[in-house]
Amino acid sequence: MLSQGRGVQELQPGPERDRRLHALHRTAKRVKDVAEAQEAVSGRKVKRLRKVAGGLATSLREHHDVVLTGHLLDRVTPQIDEAQGGVIRQLRRCEAAVAVELYDTFVKGFGEADRKPLRSWMS
Repeated sequence: MLSQGRGVQELQPGPERDRRLHALHRTAKRVKDVAEAQEAVSGRKVKRLRKVAGGLATSLREHHDVVLTGHLLDRVTPQIDEAQGGVIRQLRRCEAAVAVELYDTFVKGFGEADRKPLRSWMS
């Protein structure tokens, strides 16, 4: 998960980064699920890992939802008259702004995951 997260942060915004963020979402969800199962026997550090991985998975899932919504809006816009198209374009700009905010949330959450006490559990 850590190498995936570091690699994603080096990419420029675009379809490739969106695909890799979605793959990272799936990985973070798996880490969360494994940590949840291990939490009862391993204690506090695994509980922290579960919370961090769960937060990453949530923000990345929401980011993916926004990306999909943006693609849908892009496909619909050419089929709509000018007045409605303006509304769709405004929605698309809002979706793009939300995607940026969610990416920033991911970067912050990834910083939490990439701390030394948690790295040992993810190696």
